[in-house]
Amino acid sequence: NGKNNMAIRGESDNGEIVFYYYAPVENLVIDSDNILTTTMLFAMSMCMVVVILSFWFSSKLSKPLKKLVDTFNVVESGNFDIKLENNNRDEIGDLTRKFMHMLNRLKTAIEENNEAHKNAKEAELRALQAQINPHFLYNTLSIINWRAIEFGADELSDIVLTLSTFYRTALNRGSDEITLGEEIVNVKAYTDIRLSMSNNGFDVEYDIDETLLQCRVIKLILQPIVENALDHGIKELSTGRGKIIIRASKNGNELLLEVSDNGEGMSRELADDIISGTAKGYGLKNVNDRLKVKFGNQCGLRIESKKGLGTTVYIEGIRIE
Repeated sequence: NGKNNMAIRGESDNGEIVFYYYAPVENLVIDSDNILTTTMLFAMSMCMVVVILSFWFSSKLSKPLKKLVDTFNVVESGNFDIKLENNNRDEIGDLTRKFMHMLNRLKTAIEENNEAHKNAKEAELRALQAQINPHFLYNTLSIINWRAIEFGADELSDIVLTLSTFYRTALNRGSDEITLGEEIVNVKAYTDIRLSMSNNGFDVEYDIDETLLQCRVIKLILQPIVENALDHGIKELSTGRGKIIIRASKNGNELLLEVSDNGEGMSRELADDIISGTAKGYGLKNVNDRLKVKFGNQCGLRIESKKGLGTTVYIEGIRIE
């Protein structure tokens, strides 16, 4: 028909039939100018879309990052009272939340450190002030002692000297640690004073392994236990004479201290309440807490008691150096 055609020839499997397909060439060729124009328009459109999306993503990312950087700068200046809200679920939001969590923990740690520093300063001041009191106390007791000697009050002089010995050991120049021997001297001074006040109304027995006298302990751990035994055990005795036994022995590589009395005893519940501090008085709880702070949680008090059969308080867990 006067047109250029492209012919495609094909045969059947057995070769008996031959197929011809004719297609005009002009229908198969597209104008290259139209292709180029269309491609350029498409490319320009895609570039514009990419630029717009880039600005959008950049803005979405840069705003929270800028807020986070501004927060860093504020925190760096020393201001921790800042809040940064971010509800984004992306990595920036996760980073912001973690930073705020870290900031809150840092703020809490700084506040606790400041409080501890303040308490330490106050404790130092109290310690310095307390150094004045013993000097005044010793001078006063010395004057009373000389006055007692002057008037021939030997018994009063003995009590004053015993009281001076007790406080000298108890105060120990502000140190918390003393030897077991010094602690025994302290508790002997205390029991001598109580014996004088009660006209020797009870007995005291000491069973001390002398090889342990140089062991390091903290001061005033036996006296509160003896005081508790006198005031809440022996004092409640209806019949018989009260007796306190103070023992120090070795249990493996640990020091074992015991204070026993033949008083009225107590229930298991009351014994637990005394150590926990929920019962009236805090002397034994104070001893238990100080032991744990100094020697660890393995150290502390244990009470064995039965109603009408007396009480024994054990100090356990002090390792022998």
